[in-house]
Amino acid sequence: FPPIETTVVMSNWLYKKNIPFYVDIKDLWPEYFYVRFEKSFLKLFFIKNIFYIYDLFLIKSLKKATAFCSNNKFFLEHILKKIGVKRNKFDTICYLTKKIKKRINIQKLKKNILDNQIFNIYYGGNINFFQGDLLCFLDAIKNLQKQKVRFSVYFAGYGENVKLLNEKISQLKLKSVYFLGYITSEDHLYLIKNCHLVFNGTKNSINYTNNLSNKVIECLQLRTPIIYCLKGDLKKILTKYNIGIHYKQGNTIDLSLKLKKLILDKSFYLKKTKNFSNPKFSYLYDHE
Repeated sequence: FPPIETTVVMSNWLYKKNIPFYVDIKDLWPEYFYVRFEKSFLKLFFIKNIFYIYDLFLIKSLKKATAFCSNNKFFLEHILKKIGVKRNKFDTICYLTKKIKKRINIQKLKKNILDNQIFNIYYGGNINFFQGDLLCFLDAIKNLQKQKVRFSVYFAGYGENVKLLNEKISQLKLKSVYFLGYITSEDHLYLIKNCHLVFNGTKNSINYTNNLSNKVIECLQLRTPIIYCLKGDLKKILTKYNIGIHYKQGNTIDLSLKLKKLILDKSFYLKKTKNFSNPKFSYLYDHE
């Protein structure tokens, strides 16, 4: 949903005008901030007091909505429970399927992405060590390179830890690891589609465990397997269709072993991709 102030003003205006309206739920706010400070009682107490009035405004304004939509069941049910209303026939779960352009400008990207002799791994998104298991990923890369496993890794995006990411890459003396910085959405989609594997290191928290992020949906649409540590809805779906592979969050050894299996065992890798053609799966995530 939009910022709380906008939600309050718009919902009041629409309600007074007797105009039906939907609220689209895409993030759990301010729950995200609570999770970030949950390990410190004093900080959590302080943050909850700051956002207390926002929570009251949120509940009051959302009760006036005609219905809600979200891209996952958990967010929808969480909001309904929070504001104390029952689900109605207009509440909707949208899986955000969409058409994706097939011809993408790739001139500025590395040529060896198209080299089928090299196993390519991609991470695109927020460069944030709090949200993402990136340090574990870098250590796993180092482990595999010590074992002479041949592959390339591409990082793209921006965030508060970009400088630390590049410093860590240099410190570990990682080879064939490229940081592309901020790239266009077309180049981002090209990398997802043409790399063999996407690393999704989003850590488990209420805002992510029971949600499918846009980046995950893009991978599912473009039929690229994911290695991930999230539990909840993502794990349920990918386990059900045997797509991609789950590793233990923060466990460098587990991540290293599973990456090595995917890179070196072609038949195992293909097993993790074949169910993209499953009609039941394609119905939910069809890029056409």
